[in-house]
Amino acid sequence: MRSMTFGGIGTILVLIFAALEGQQAAGQASHQVPQFEPDPLWSQALPNKWVTGQVGGLAVDSHDNLWVFHRPATIPDGERGASLNPPQSECCIPAPSVLEFDTNGKFLQAWGGPGQGYEWFTSEHGIFVDARDNVWLAGSGDKDDQILKFTTQGKFLAQFGHQGKSGGSSDTQNLGGPAPYNPDAPPVQQFRLPHNVALSRDGLVYVADRVNDRIQVFKRDGTFVREGFVAPRTLLAGSASGLAFSPDQRFLYVIDGANHHVWILLRETLQVVDHIGQQGIFGGSLNVPHALALADRAYVMETGAITLSGPSAALREDHTVRDRYLGYASV
Repeated sequence: MRSMTFGGIGTILVLIFAALEGQQAAGQASHQVPQFEPDPLWSQALPNKWVTGQVGGLAVDSHDNLWVFHRPATIPDGERGASLNPPQSECCIPAPSVLEFDTNGKFLQAWGGPGQGYEWFTSEHGIFVDARDNVWLAGSGDKDDQILKFTTQGKFLAQFGHQGKSGGSSDTQNLGGPAPYNPDAPPVQQFRLPHNVALSRDGLVYVADRVNDRIQVFKRDGTFVREGFVAPRTLLAGSASGLAFSPDQRFLYVIDGANHHVWILLRETLQVVDHIGQQGIFGGSLNVPHALALADRAYVMETGAITLSGPSAALREDHTVRDRYLGYASV
């Protein structure tokens, strides 16, 4: 079982995958679609009267911790009164832009914001934690043409590109924004806004080309393999914001902030088979979801209570889980 975390406008929502990774009862349909349910109590309250704004990005690191990249400037005055000068209320204060949580939702640390030696973003957007525990950050403002690299403790390491210096799509020194999208025109061969990238276990590179409403697949050497479209008449910000694989990698999850869905696709064909979520502000709803990530955590629940939890691989080998829940005799 894995938990899937969605970041939207001012929300962090965890959905629990309803089947243990790699274990399916005999006779199930070959394309049975995974089922999810919300876990609204996953995260603990933040310290220091902190509050978060719009969530620009999410990442899960190699330790299964969740990283959240939010936009403090989007918090209205009525929700950050304690930070105003003079203070207008006892609560609250914008949290630093980067927050880290463990698998159980416990807050671990926070850092980020303007500092010496680098150009901070006008709109916090993307975050990725690599295998060496480097934290990579990107922005989405009109002049956010740079990427920043930090340690997990927030120490600045490097900047690539410079704010407000983009020379267009041929610029090899700075990043830039997308061109307009026309759903009635033939599909273009160039990306308009590559918003997320995922690498499958069989070595294929999946790119969420958000404004083009599509997912493109490549070999590692850049050879084009296939593309698939999701809600292809979507305008606004586009329908393909983020990607994640199911535990067995049969399915590809695509988050769609314009239509407030998470689409479920067959990874092999990129065929849409289902979706979850609808627009709303209540538990289980999605309001402009923007990023998603999967954490390798399993839970066994009985009558609403969690009776067992731990890494997916460990629970798959647990004799109680195998005998009682999966129907396998212990040997």
